[in-house]
Amino acid sequence: MEPDKLCRRCQKLDLNPLFSQEPSHGEVVPLVFVGQYVSRACALCRLFEIYCAGDGMGSGTLISASWRYASNYGWKEPDDGFDFRILGILPEVSSYSRDEAAFHRALFRLRGYIGEPVTSPPSWTDGTIGPRSLDPRAIDYPLLRAWLNYCNQKHCRKTDCQPLKVDNQWHFRLIDCKTRLVVEAASLGTRCPPFLALSYVWGKAIQPRQLDYTQPLQDLPLTIEDSLTVTDKLGFRYLWVDQYCIRQHDEGDKHSQIRLMAEIYGSAQATIVAAVGSDPTYGLPGVSKTRRSAQPHVKLRSGYLTWSYGSTKDDISSSAWSTRGWTYQEGVLSSRRLVFTDKQVYFQCGLSSFSEALNIPFDRVGSASNDDMFPRFRTAPYSLEIGDRIYEYTHRKLGNEDDILNAFQGILGQFSKLKPPIHNIWGIPVLCSPKNWTRSPKGFLAGLCWSLGEPPDGEPPARRHGFPSWSWAGWKGVAILHPHNDAVRPDSLMENDIYVAFESLDRTRTEWSELGPYLQTGARSDQSQLRVLALDCHAFLFENQVFDVIGLKMMGIENTGIDMGDLSSDIDRVVVSADPPGLIHSLDKAMRWTDHKFRQQLLVGIPIKLQATWEEMPRFFVLVMQQKSDSDLYERVGHFEWSDPRKLFDFETFSRSVATRRMVLRIV
Repeated sequence: MEPDKLCRRCQKLDLNPLFSQEPSHGEVVPLVFVGQYVSRACALCRLFEIYCAGDGMGSGTLISASWRYASNYGWKEPDDGFDFRILGILPEVSSYSRDEAAFHRALFRLRGYIGEPVTSPPSWTDGTIGPRSLDPRAIDYPLLRAWLNYCNQKHCRKTDCQPLKVDNQWHFRLIDCKTRLVVEAASLGTRCPPFLALSYVWGKAIQPRQLDYTQPLQDLPLTIEDSLTVTDKLGFRYLWVDQYCIRQHDEGDKHSQIRLMAEIYGSAQATIVAAVGSDPTYGLPGVSKTRRSAQPHVKLRSGYLTWSYGSTKDDISSSAWSTRGWTYQEGVLSSRRLVFTDKQVYFQCGLSSFSEALNIPFDRVGSASNDDMFPRFRTAPYSLEIGDRIYEYTHRKLGNEDDILNAFQGILGQFSKLKPPIHNIWGIPVLCSPKNWTRSPKGFLAGLCWSLGEPPDGEPPARRHGFPSWSWAGWKGVAILHPHNDAVRPDSLMENDIYVAFESLDRTRTEWSELGPYLQTGARSDQSQLRVLALDCHAFLFENQVFDVIGLKMMGIENTGIDMGDLSSDIDRVVVSADPPGLIHSLDKAMRWTDHKFRQQLLVGIPIKLQATWEEMPRFFVLVMQQKSDSDLYERVGHFEWSDPRKLFDFETFSRSVATRRMVLRIV
């Protein structure tokens, strides 16, 4: 094959060291400054331009580097790594010179590198690291099977990777890829055969239809058809797809299947993730009709150069799949994932990850790296994670807002299996053991201390009707659980000062000591009796008060993103934060709550002290409740949080300075 045409500049580049010389560890040789492309007809210029365009670099210095890949950590420099020679383009920045090695590693991890492609031997167990040439028309199924086999063999005793055993009591269905019939899993024998699951975006183009389960499926969207093909090519016969395996017009069946989501995805041998397209008509690139993006490459006289692509994080995180609420738990709860993007296939189990465009011999593979797309969560979550999972989940959007808890049910269910379990009340985690129900609701009070950020679509936070205002599920926005771990000890004004109970809308009351039966699931229908939160507590009224921290003249205020006017002198003593403007009165105009548009309605503050074991700084929340018109009910409309780095302003001082009184608040 004749080499590609090059411009004069690229013809002068000496790339022989890339192909002939032995790597010398840590060597970085500048070759030439790469600005805007020189010639559209030059294959190497086009390759450099595509490489730079990914991060908007535009230009930089082309380098020849010898780098070391360490099996356990990715782009590092420990002694157990091995060297290989690459090309990369360093952007024109001044800060990287302070730690060039770290900057190079980050760049190669993010952008990939340009190098000579390698061909893996059939065993996949030896060879060299390097970019792999991909066929835009066809998936490398032997490689995908090798990934699955590697995990089965090397991680056979690792609970992070191995699929759950299917319980005969689980009633779910599978698509038979050979007959196209939807069959009951229980009808396939005493042991359910191995199967794959699919995670994809429904979109607006597809509406569920009434199926005749006695007839083979026909006229399937391309993504579903391609997934059946992948399942067969990987040696499996059965595939689980929610749209067809759940009877969409049977509310009882939908409810029971939603409660099984963690088990279904956890027991699948792998989940096919369609991180492409906005609906199921797009297909899986490289399987049938949908082609993958052509991999940038160039043929030189001295060899062949290919771009390794680098991290798949941007490709996956920018997909429609990564913005949908239902797909979040599908990715997190799966034992293994085969993620299809427009460029390549990415694989991640509980301990390792692979990309189709990068050859990593299996005898040099270590544990999962920082580039993993999915957390190690499926079998061993710990209590610290619940705030992280809620934060990540609430960045996503739902087609039906009523699904806010349904689409998170599998995640909540995993936390309920911990020892001690973390149950939830309308999504609010209860951070204490069930043995402590009758003693103290402190764990639940800690869970109430969440704040709200703006939704990812840029719209201002808004109420999600049908859900309690005291739960993050009752608001459209990013939820941040501040005391989201079991080391936080929430205290009120005094020991046992806040008493917690719940009521239904018809005023049927449930005391804290009676909660046990309701905490086995977070499903909305199962907790309707807990719709109204009844707090017997000390609270204060904002009415007729100029709120300069109630007589303390703020003792110097540090504003964290809210306009404080002239009150921000002598900072560093008390730190104040609040929910986004629009929910509650912003802290301007000397914080005169009487100027608020809701002046006609009563505003009440409920202080809750938070003291973490690792943090001695006094910190507490003030939950702001607003009385509903012509009602004895209240809604949460925001919060304030105070902390005092100098420890001059403690909770007791605040409680003495605020005109609190005992109140019973019914909050919806």
